[in-house]
Amino acid sequence: MSNELTPEPVPEPVAAPPTGSIRRPKATGLAKGPAKPGVAKVDPILIADAVQRRFGGLMAVDVDHVEIPRGAITALIGPNGAGKTTLFNLLCGFDKPNTGTWSFDGKNLAGIPSFKVARMGQVRTFQLTKSLSLLTVLENMKLGAPHQRGEGFWSSLFPFLWRKQDNEIEDKARELLARFKLDAKENDFAASLSGGQRKLLEMARAS
Repeated sequence: MSNELTPEPVPEPVAAPPTGSIRRPKATGLAKGPAKPGVAKVDPILIADAVQRRFGGLMAVDVDHVEIPRGAITALIGPNGAGKTTLFNLLCGFDKPNTGTWSFDGKNLAGIPSFKVARMGQVRTFQLTKSLSLLTVLENMKLGAPHQRGEGFWSSLFPFLWRKQDNEIEDKARELLARFKLDAKENDFAASLSGGQRKLLEMARAS
């Protein structure tokens, strides 16, 4: 009987990455190219290419290619300072990139200001809700409708010019409130809503 112990194998040393050469990773999305057999083809509603934004010597956003699929809930995740808000600002027209192009639902949005981006169908909500507290939930919803005829001075003097449109806007607002489970609150003041309900109201109004 042997009393010798078998030594454990010594693992091979692993080289550490060189310091000073770490580069910020680029955000990428769903890759372009033909769909694989048996895989449903992705229908992107938003496509961005080569989007960069620099602030002096700081590269805040560096996106090679990203696609957001239509009808999907998509999240952008990253630590503080990663450039998430800056990317949103670029895509929504609140800021201008150094380079890059992007489109929403087939329409080019690069370099277009935010109010025109909203008119073209891409709407943004913010972390802090912006509902008008002393208006009802339904009235807040109606404010989100574009191109309201009654907003003009002369048209406001003649209700028959805009009454039909106002009824259509109200019907659409009620339909969206029902979808977001806020239809029972339509006559309540927005000030009475909880924080979560105010966020739902913003999302419904943006729809």
